[in-house]
Amino acid sequence: MKSRIKDDNRYGGTFTQEHLDVKDITGWTLTDTIYTGSFLAPVWNGSAWVENYTNPNDVKVEQYEEKIKGYYTKLRLRSLQSSMDKKGDYEYLQQQEREYENKYKVANGDIVDDFLMSAIEQEMNRKWPESLLDSTLTDAGVTPAGTQLDKMKQLIILKHVTSQLRLNEFKAFIIDFRTQCRTWIESLDYDKIDQAFSLADTIPEELDMTAAQSIYDNFKLI
Repeated sequence: MKSRIKDDNRYGGTFTQEHLDVKDITGWTLTDTIYTGSFLAPVWNGSAWVENYTNPNDVKVEQYEEKIKGYYTKLRLRSLQSSMDKKGDYEYLQQQEREYENKYKVANGDIVDDFLMSAIEQEMNRKWPESLLDSTLTDAGVTPAGTQLDKMKQLIILKHVTSQLRLNEFKAFIIDFRTQCRTWIESLDYDKIDQAFSLADTIPEELDMTAAQSIYDNFKLI
C-alpha cells in the first residue's frame, strides 16, 4: 500500500498495489509512509504526515489582538498629544511626558537638577516675559507670585497638573477600551469589537475633554 502526496502536499488517499497497477498514476507522488491518522487536514512535511488544520477563530483572534494593540497605541498617542498640546509620534511624546515630569519636580522643589533649572531659565528668557507669565497665570485662575523665575515655576506646575488631569481622564477610556475589547474577543463577539474600532476611528488628532467624554460615553453604550 502507498499514500498519495498531492501537488500542494495534501493527502490524496491510500491505495493498494492492485489498485495502483490498473490506475493511471502518471505524475503522482507516492510514499510508503501510509497515512493512518485522524487529522482534519493532513499534509506531507517531507518525512511524515502532519496536521495542517487551523481553526478560523484562532486566526481571527490573533488578527483582532493585533488590532487592539494598534488602537491602544493610537489612543495613547491622541491622549498625549491632547494633554500636552504637542505634536509628534508616540516615542517622541513619551519622551516629552518624562521631560514634563522632571521639569515639574524641579519647579516644585522635589528634586535638584541644575541642568534642568538652567533649561527652564533659558526657556523663560526666550519665550516668557514676566507680563506674559502674569496674564497666562491669571487667566488660568492662578495668582502670580514672586520673581519672574518663581512665576515660571508656577506655570510649569500648572501645565503639568492640568496635563495629568487630562491624561488620567483619557487613560480611563483607553484602559477600558483594551480590557473590554479583549473580553469581547474571549466571547467571539466581533460585532461589538468592530463597533469599538469604528468609534476609535472617529477620534480626532486634537481631542478636548468634552469630546473625549462623549466618545467614552458612546463606547459604554456598545
